[in-house]
Order: sequence, then structure tokens, then C-alpha cells
Amino acid sequence: MSTPELKPMPKGVETLFVTKVSAAKSQLQSAIWLWFNESDPVSIHALAVAAHDCFNALVKHSARKESELQTWLDSQSKRRQERVRLAQNFFKHGRDKLTEKLQLHTIDSEVFMLDSANCYEVLHGKPTPLMRLYQTRFLYEHPALITDDALPVFAKNVEVHKLANSSRKEFFERVFPTFLQKYSADA
Repeated sequence: MSTPELKPMPKGVETLFVTKVSAAKSQLQSAIWLWFNESDPVSIHALAVAAHDCFNALVKHSARKESELQTWLDSQSKRRQERVRLAQNFFKHGRDKLTEKLQLHTIDSEVFMLDSANCYEVLHGKPTPLMRLYQTRFLYEHPALITDDALPVFAKNVEVHKLANSSRKEFFERVFPTFLQKYSADA
């Protein structure tokens, strides 16, 4: 039996059942939506890290290996690992560091979202249309990460390529309907 998609809670509903997968998917898609709408980076980061924590555990349980990001983080120095987790802990633990300021590296949020989408793909075979759109836009914003074998796919996608320099919001509004139509049956 599959779990239905999480929808906004209607008035009068006081209890719902949430699985780890549905929670992680909801957190990730909310973070992606906020990101495309150029919204609050703190919320994006908190949602991205929470989703990644769940997806990493699910992949580890299912595939018996850590996510790619977690594997990479584990190979880094303790200082680097602490820097990546600093924002997560700063936002999560309200009673700590009450008068300090934090330098939030938004690339960390983006990478947590990217790896979470990749984990979802490992678990379900394909990402959702929103996750696929995020993966695409992320790589257009960070072209050095496009692998040689993926270059022809990016070169072929003329409509998306024309919008590569647009705002995230404009990109979403123009391209998401196509992704929704093209990839909805796949997800």
C-alpha cells in the first residue's frame, strides 16, 4: 500500500500519518519550492538538512551504503565536517549561542537538496518532476559539475538552455509545466 502525497492539512484534520519517506519528500520539495521562489535561506537550509538526514538513513537501510554526500563528508577533515553541520546545529538548538551570528553558506543547502534528490532517485528509480527540475537548474548554475557523459543531454535541451541566465523563479515558471507534463508519469 502506497502512502498518498502530503497535501495542505484541511481545517478540522487534527491527525495524519507520516512515513519517513513522505516526511523527507515533503521537506525536500518544500525546500526546493522555496529555493525556486528565492525565499528564506534559513528555512531552505533547515528543510534541506532534515530531508537529507532522513534520505541518507533510508538509503543506508535500503542500499546498505551512505549517500554520496555523506560518503564525501566522512572523507573530509573534522573541521570541514563541523563547518557543514554548524548551521544545522545553530538553527536546531535554540538555547545555544544566543548572541552569536552565523555565516550561512547557501551552497551547503543546495548540495543537501541535490544529494537528497539523488537519494530519492536511488530509492524510487526516478526523481519527481520538481526534483528533476532542481537537479537541472543546479547544474546550470554550477556547470563545472556537469560530467562529460551528461554534456550532450544539456546541449540538446535548447529551451532550458535559453533560460539558464534567468532568475530561478522565472526558470521555474517557464520550465516546470513542461517537466510536470514530461516526467509526472515517471515519478
